[in-house]
Amino acid sequence: MATPAPIPYLRLAVCSVWVVVVFLVVALFGQVSQAGFVFALAAAIIPPCIFVALWNDGPPTTVAELLRSTEERR
Repeated sequence: MATPAPIPYLRLAVCSVWVVVVFLVVALFGQVSQAGFVFALAAAIIPPCIFVALWNDGPPTTVAELLRSTEERR
């Protein structure tokens, strides 16, 4: 079975911090135009999505492990 993350909700915490940092930087530079808002939105959403998609929770479950766990439940 895949091993869990060492810290619960680590992905959520990292993504949340990223979004907050992006919006703080945008607020500090005063980007109020529509293009600036779209850029900030893309910068806040796209990297966390890639981060979550590429997150590796450990080795994938093998067929043998899956069959063994199914047999143990019976």
